[in-house]
Amino acid sequence: MAGIRQLLGDLPVFAGELPAFPPSTAPDAAVAPFTARLVGAARAQAPEPRAMTKELRWP
Repeated sequence: MAGIRQLLGDLPVFAGELPAFPPSTAPDAAVAPFTARLVGAARAQAPEPRAMTKELRWP
């Protein structure tokens, strides 16, 4: 299997609708679950597995 950089680099970017993400469901230590989900999504050929957005909230 190619390295993770090649695997992710070969995927299309922003090709469709992005799913919702409720921040309240995020774990406190996110590195291991994030990596597992990212690799799983890439292997399953999920659309945009490496694309992320950041939401800013002003008081």
